[in-house]
Amino acid sequence: MSEYVVELKNITKRFPGVVALKNMSIGIRPGEIHGLIGENGAGKSTTLNLIAGVFPVDAGTINLNGYNLTHLPEHKRAKHLGRVFQDPMMGTAATMGIEENLALAYRRGQKRGLHSGITSEERKLYREKLATLGLGLEDRMTSKVGLLSGGQRQALTLLMATLRKPDLLLLDEHTAALEQKVAVLQQELAQHAASADEENKDDVPWVTGGSINIELRVPEERASAIRTGIVERIEAEAERARNGLSCGIRMKCNSLVDEQIIDALYRASLAGVPVSVVVRGICALKAGVPGLSENIEVRSILGRFLEHSRVFHFVGIDERWIGSADMMHRNLDRRIEAQVRLTDPKLTEQLDETMDSALHPQTRCWVLNAKGDWEASPRSGEQVRDHQTEMLRRHGAKVS
Repeated sequence: MSEYVVELKNITKRFPGVVALKNMSIGIRPGEIHGLIGENGAGKSTTLNLIAGVFPVDAGTINLNGYNLTHLPEHKRAKHLGRVFQDPMMGTAATMGIEENLALAYRRGQKRGLHSGITSEERKLYREKLATLGLGLEDRMTSKVGLLSGGQRQALTLLMATLRKPDLLLLDEHTAALEQKVAVLQQELAQHAASADEENKDDVPWVTGGSINIELRVPEERASAIRTGIVERIEAEAERARNGLSCGIRMKCNSLVDEQIIDALYRASLAGVPVSVVVRGICALKAGVPGLSENIEVRSILGRFLEHSRVFHFVGIDERWIGSADMMHRNLDRRIEAQVRLTDPKLTEQLDETMDSALHPQTRCWVLNAKGDWEASPRSGEQVRDHQTEMLRRHGAKVS
């Protein structure tokens, strides 16, 4: 008998034009929690899909409790697995009632035949389970699932995934799209659902592509919050400005919505720190507002490639960091993220060149004005350069 509940051996998966996974091996023991960490496209969801049988592997084997299910179709694996997706709309049938969805989950993997619908015993069980969610769904058992909120639907999906204890629980960034309080509830529900009981002496093992609330056994300085470290460095630049020393902040990220980071940048601006932000998507910071953020410029670069890097350059204290985290609650509070300081002169020079190019006055971009509108820059008739094209040239690519 294998020591692993699930074992992936030398897994390779290719898609047109890309190798998603190459010779990957993972062994998951009873009660273990495995967090798959990586940026978009790293293969987290691909790994979960391979375990679930959504698509076949190109090489390697997948074993469940010692049984080779590599070529077993998805529907035959379903009775062994519980899965919750990032999208609250997945995992449930919108046009069916809550109790009907629970009935499908409760009978998953069982033989089907002609018999009465939901029994009174089953309905009692469903009501008791729904009551544990604290969302009032036990009083809405005949309501269509499509009428529920995203948080309610995600909670229902998690309950369905664990209504019968699975051999393995797959959580695909299940809290990423939820409001913070609901996400915390989801984590608590998942931990409770996976806990051992009278029928299952071992905790159900997890594989998750999102956050897991566990204690990290790493040195204290490495486990300190990313948000705290960034705010401390922003404050250090502000202090240098107040003392008349050289200072500056240059940031590049996908989204900037975290209130503590934004407030720290406002304070730095008021102290006289020049702040330059390159943000691809959502930005809740107000740039160029007199008496608040007149020293902050925010721009967004849209081009051939998806801008996806996160860079933090604190000019005065001469520190450069790269990492996986965006300035959002889901990254700073609910995910395992990492920031790395660059000290090698060759790497810091390359990073500076990239930021110089992104922030060049002639770089084609959109600039956020004080009213919250995006304006094209440079203006019509002015000389324009393309940041991504220049980066391609700098790295030896032939571009027209």
